[in-house]
Amino acid sequence: MKTVKEVSELTGVSPRALHWYDRIGLLKPTAHSEAGYRLYDDGALEKLRQILYFREFGMPLGEIRTVLESPEYDRKAALRQQKRLLELKKMRLERLITSIDVILAGDDKLDFTVFDQSEIEGILQNMISELDEQQRDRLTNRYGSLEAFREMGIRNFEKPENRRFLQKLVEWYGSKERALARMYEAPDPRVMMENAQRILNMYEKLNRLRLQNCPAGGGPAQQAMKELEAVLLDTSGMEQVKPLLLEEADGLLAGGEAVRKMDEKYGQGWSEFYVQAVMAFCE
Repeated sequence: MKTVKEVSELTGVSPRALHWYDRIGLLKPTAHSEAGYRLYDDGALEKLRQILYFREFGMPLGEIRTVLESPEYDRKAALRQQKRLLELKKMRLERLITSIDVILAGDDKLDFTVFDQSEIEGILQNMISELDEQQRDRLTNRYGSLEAFREMGIRNFEKPENRRFLQKLVEWYGSKERALARMYEAPDPRVMMENAQRILNMYEKLNRLRLQNCPAGGGPAQQAMKELEAVLLDTSGMEQVKPLLLEEADGLLAGGEAVRKMDEKYGQGWSEFYVQAVMAFCE
């Protein structure tokens, strides 16, 4: 058995935090000494380690308690999920370090070439050819001519962030040819809106489960992830969408504007829940 002081020295968790964990029912001491001091055994220390893993990803204490108390909680599955989350963080940090190294070396002109000039022009020309008269008039009024719109599109494709997106498209579709074929398709705007709504409906379903305190890795949430996968497969034309989901999770792990927007729409804690659901689904 270890005292509060010993646990604090061992784990770095302050005595005040341990007292708070006890007060909210997150981590109760195993026993009390005759003098009334809290004591913790190895089982309590193992639970504290799990709490610290969850805290690493910014999960609220109340949600951690719900997860740990759930009858569906699987310690090994949680560890695998947490390992994958840490691996994603590591990958993101390694990419940032590499980018900094390139800049420090004086060579920040990275090559993002995916499609050659003729392919990009073909994509834009095909897009223009599929426009109806009203759409053509709208673009002409905005850009001066359809040719000016096409030239603007070519310049936009040259931007590094758009090159990176094209690289991701090739990865997600499995080949450059499949990505090109998809980009040459002329989607019906009404179908696009319906597909977007189907995806939003799945986000809302997952959020309802979160608000019902369902664990992200539990049965109901994972069933919802299967349904989301089916919707994405149907709407995207991809052979598999798990790489896309992992990329989305990686973006949310980076924090910033993406997390703010998602949490603003669905409520505080949504991003963490969604990332955990994705990681459990993609294991």
